[in-house]
Amino acid sequence: MKIKGKISILLSLFLGMSMLSGCASLTGTAVYYMTPEGMLDSTADLAETCDVSKENDKTLSIYIWDSDVNRATLEAAQYAYNQIDPDFKLNIIDARSWQKVEGRLSKSGSKKDASDLPDLTLMQDRATEFMLNTYPEIFSDISESKVNWSDFPKEKADLTTIDNVHYAYPYDNSTCVALYRTDILAEAGYTLSDLTGITWDRWIEIGRDVYDKTGKSLIALDRTGNDAPFIMMQEEGFSCFKDGEINITDNIVMSHVMRVIQKAYDNNCIYFSNNWQNYISDTLDGNKVCGAIVGTYMIPNIMADEENYGNWGMTTLPTFSGNEGYASVGGSSVFILSSCTGKKKELAIDFLDYTLGGGYGAQVTYERGLRNSGFLASYLPCGEYPPYREEVGYFNDQKIYLDILGYQENIINVEQNKYYYLLRTNLSESIQKLTTNNIDARPTIKNALAVVYHKTRYNIGNVKLTLAKG
Repeated sequence: MKIKGKISILLSLFLGMSMLSGCASLTGTAVYYMTPEGMLDSTADLAETCDVSKENDKTLSIYIWDSDVNRATLEAAQYAYNQIDPDFKLNIIDARSWQKVEGRLSKSGSKKDASDLPDLTLMQDRATEFMLNTYPEIFSDISESKVNWSDFPKEKADLTTIDNVHYAYPYDNSTCVALYRTDILAEAGYTLSDLTGITWDRWIEIGRDVYDKTGKSLIALDRTGNDAPFIMMQEEGFSCFKDGEINITDNIVMSHVMRVIQKAYDNNCIYFSNNWQNYISDTLDGNKVCGAIVGTYMIPNIMADEENYGNWGMTTLPTFSGNEGYASVGGSSVFILSSCTGKKKELAIDFLDYTLGGGYGAQVTYERGLRNSGFLASYLPCGEYPPYREEVGYFNDQKIYLDILGYQENIINVEQNKYYYLLRTNLSESIQKLTTNNIDARPTIKNALAVVYHKTRYNIGNVKLTLAKG
C-alpha cells in the first residue's frame, strides 16, 4: 500500500476514535456518548430531564414511548394502586421514541449522575446488559420486590437479570408472531392454515405465488434494523452469540438463515422498507405486503384500522424442519433508577409489586391495559383473565391473546449479548448487500458474514476503549 493511503486510513481511524471517546467534536459544539446502538451525538433530541426532588413522596415519574399503548396501561396501574392509596400519582413522561430515552439515560450515565432522571423508566430488554454494565450508577436493583418470577417467562426475566440480581419488572409481551391479511391470501388461493407449520422453502413457494397473483410480498422488513436473523436463529434454538462471543462465521444455521432471506427476496416474498416508520405503514396499508413476522406490538396498530376489520389472521413462524416456530423480538421492562431513593423507592417497589409484578392490582392493570389500548402483558396468569380469553373480531374471531401466551411458553431461551444492537446494525447492512438487485455485486454469504464479524469486533473494541477512557 502507498504511504499516502496508509496515512488516510490512520487519519480516518484517529478521527473515528476521537469522536467515540466522548471529547469535544472538531467544531467544539458536540460530544458523544455510548448507547447500545453505538455513538450518540449529544446535540441529538433527547427525552426531557426530570427533577424528582420537586415531587412529593406520593408521586413517581416514568419515561415511556409509544404513548397510545403505554400510557393507557400505566394509567390502569395507577388506577389499580389508587384503590389502596388514593393520593398516589404517576407522572408519565412521553419521550416519543426509545432512542430519546436511551440517549437521555446514556448521557446521564456517562456523568454517573441520575439527578436529572425520573424515578422509573421503560427500557428495551435487549439493551439491559449493555446499560447496566456500562452505566451501573443510574440503576437500582429490585431485590426487595415480592415478585413470583415463575409467573413470567424465563427468557423475559433473564434478559433483565445480571449476576442473579433482578433489575426490572417484566412489562410487555415480546412474542414474535406471523400476521397475515387473510383476504389477500384468499385472493391468491391460500388460507392461514397453509402458512402454519411449514418449512421456509414452502413459505417461499407460497410467497412467490401470492406475489404473482396479487403483486404483494408476504412481509416487509426494515432495512435499518432487521431482526429477522435473530428471530430465525432463536426458533431453531440457536444464537448469534456463544460463550459471550459473536458466533456467525462458522455457524451453519446462520448461513442457512441468510440464504433463506436472500432467496425470499429474490422470489418477491420480502419487501424492504427504508426505515421503521415506512415499515409500519407498508405493513398496514396492504398495498405492498400482506403480512408481517413481528412482535405483538404491531397488533394494536392493526386494530386501529377499522377498514380491515376481520381481515387479519395470526399464526406461528415457519422453520427449517416444518415444525411450528416460536421466538421473541422487542419487548421492554420497567426499571427503577437511582434517582428514586428512600421512601420513594419503597413506594416504587410497592406500586410495581402490586400492579405489574402480579399483586392484587395485576388483574385490573392488565385487563384495563388490554381493553383500553391493546397492550399485551408477559404475565402468564393473564391467561385466566376474561379479556385474554375472548375472540377478537379484527382477527376473524381468533383467540389471539390466549394463543400468544401459549406461544410465549414455547420460546427457547438462547444466549443474548450486550452488543446485540451493534451486531444487528451490521447484519442489516450485510443483508442489503446480499439482496442488491445487481446480482454480480453481491458478496458470498461466507464473505458477508466474515465482514460482519470483523466489523462488529472492531466496533466492540472501540466501545471498550471509549469506556475505558471514561
